[in-house]
Amino acid sequence: MLPLLRMARRGLLVHAGPRDQRLSLLHVGDLAGAMLAWLAAVPKCLHRTFAIDDGKTGGYDWAAIGEAAGAGKFRMLKAPRLMLDTVAGINLLFSSVLGYAPMLTPGKVRELVQPDWLCDNSNFTTATGWKPELELSRGIQQLFDTTNKHCPH
Repeated sequence: MLPLLRMARRGLLVHAGPRDQRLSLLHVGDLAGAMLAWLAAVPKCLHRTFAIDDGKTGGYDWAAIGEAAGAGKFRMLKAPRLMLDTVAGINLLFSSVLGYAPMLTPGKVRELVQPDWLCDNSNFTTATGWKPELELSRGIQQLFDTTNKHCPH
């Protein structure tokens, strides 16, 4: 997400899915807290699968993600599916020849264009007592504060 959020801060938000795609997000700090809560409640959690997020019911659309990135005015641009499929296919071919793990594959493209990637914390909260602490705009601000200190632009 970091490259997309950096572009959004510069005024361009590129997305693969539909404009109104809904996404659940989770800050890594909250993920770490959820993992600790899971470890503390292992007997209640064994053999169960949980999908967790930052607690935002209905997730976020791309406009909300751009606004949370502090972009002010930004332009949204949808990456064409044909282009994504082509790049993914070429990437998969090259990765098999050059021996690297591809980031963009045909399967990843199918995931990226799904209209909804939504989670619900209720079962996990019931089992562990965990609740997320960082909402999107605060999490993004922390991300940029951290990357600005440690990474050149």
